[in-house]
Amino acid sequence: TGVQTCALPISPRKGMPKGHLPVTSYLAVPVTARSGEVLGGLFFGHEEEARFDEKTEDLVTIVANQAAVAIDNARLHAAARDANAKLEIANHALQARVSEAVSARTSAEVSARSTTEEFRLLVQGVVDYAIYMLDLDGNVSTWNAGAERIKGYSAAEIVGQHFSKFYTEEDREAREPWRFLQEAREHGRTAMEGWRSRKD
Repeated sequence: TGVQTCALPISPRKGMPKGHLPVTSYLAVPVTARSGEVLGGLFFGHEEEARFDEKTEDLVTIVANQAAVAIDNARLHAAARDANAKLEIANHALQARVSEAVSARTSAEVSARSTTEEFRLLVQGVVDYAIYMLDLDGNVSTWNAGAERIKGYSAAEIVGQHFSKFYTEEDREAREPWRFLQEAREHGRTAMEGWRSRKD
């Protein structure tokens, strides 16, 4: 793979294709990448013997090295360009997935809000039954028209108040409302029958 200089021990035209220039001495210099890979070579021929000296070899070697650097740089540029193209494609794909996920989540949230609002309006419209919600501490958080009619309290009066107001004084002293609330916390539901107080 090193520099080769020689004089051909044959007639200048012997073995050459028809129409080829006569070659008696030649110079061959490999073009080698930084990795050691031989990328190709530079080949020079002349019709005179001993035409290529050491100075010529050094000059051609410099040209070969520069050619190798140029080829290496071109390869690195092409690899970087391909990597950037792949990264751009991956980014577009990721953005599309994120956009789809956000869109799906937004649609789900809108649907959930719509369903919640429909349920709220449905509950609010019931007048034959008292339907209300309590927070974990037993305070009233929602109040429908039926609860206002049956219990006598408006939503402004009762929301935020403790539901023990609906129990008799005797039940409150016996801690019945708090026992009811504890059972609901532990079991997820509970049921109890008894007298309940209206506002009036």
